[in-house]
Amino acid sequence: MGASIPVVVVAGFLGAGKTTLVNHVLRSAGDLRLGVLVNDFGAINIDAFLVAGQVDNMMTLTNGCICCEVDSDDIEESLASLAGIAPRLDMILVEASGVAEPAALVQVVRAAGDERFHCSSVIVVIDAAEHGRVDLVRQAGVADLVLLNKADVLSSAERDDLLARIAAASRGAPVIPTIRGALDLDLLIDATERHGQQERRPDLPVQLTLDALLREESGDQAEQHDHGHSHQVQSTAWTSSVPVHPRWFMDLLERRPAGVYRVKGLLDFGKFGDGECYVLQVVGRSIEIERRPWQAGAVRRTELVLIGHGMDEPALLEQLDSCTATEPGPSDEHAMLRVLRFTDVRFTDVNEAGWP
Repeated sequence: MGASIPVVVVAGFLGAGKTTLVNHVLRSAGDLRLGVLVNDFGAINIDAFLVAGQVDNMMTLTNGCICCEVDSDDIEESLASLAGIAPRLDMILVEASGVAEPAALVQVVRAAGDERFHCSSVIVVIDAAEHGRVDLVRQAGVADLVLLNKADVLSSAERDDLLARIAAASRGAPVIPTIRGALDLDLLIDATERHGQQERRPDLPVQLTLDALLREESGDQAEQHDHGHSHQVQSTAWTSSVPVHPRWFMDLLERRPAGVYRVKGLLDFGKFGDGECYVLQVVGRSIEIERRPWQAGAVRRTELVLIGHGMDEPALLEQLDSCTATEPGPSDEHAMLRVLRFTDVRFTDVNEAGWP
């Protein structure tokens, strides 16, 4: 079985900008294959999608993306259908109804028990103009990433005050001000090329992909689009030639360092482990660890990239440095169990801190 498909739930009150965000992600998708579950096709710019085919309530888009109309009772069934598509999707977005409880929808996805997909994160969109109608604790408290959309309607002082209140309610999740849902896609998924894509012949006409079509229709240029929100994302790298202590490192992940949304890279546990390489992928509250042999001739060391917004990078690097140890101690016989819990399995339970 291939890797599990990450499911990203997009929630928020009516009119906050969820659909705008979904459209933005589709515009930025490039060669990524995305599945989108929405409550109403009318809210999505279907006319620009150049629908290639339709089966029941599912639409196949020209760049390999899938758009599907569902109600709350059909979410599990629709996710299973999307997970069975070949070639496989890279990510599935679920746009929650504006009156739906984010926690309840997340529970539906997690309870599905289908190993082909997993709930990786929850994005909550908050309307800066209507934030007084929102219970910040109830909304931001379940989020892995919060977008304060329409942030340009607030003064700098008002925006800073509201961002601070949301941050207090979000328990360390990144809080990003946005305009028209413009979010750097690197926060959600690696912008890798589609597997098996053949090189295009220059003498043949090229069919526009969805993102290229939408950019052409709107007059947006990719470079202008990227510069508008590139400042939102922080990325920092950490390497260590000293092995990582499994218990201390997992403690750090479970404490959820403020502002961190994604972590990816290679882990070397040295004598704590079995000498294998551990590949780490963290998106929101989802932790995946794959065990594999080191490549021949590879230098065995830990190499991580951490991506987020509002991260205290010096403090974060200091915390990571404190997770290293050269030799196991007397109480470290079972330290790797914390890591093995996430190896080749998906977590389904969340503790009070919101992390597994």
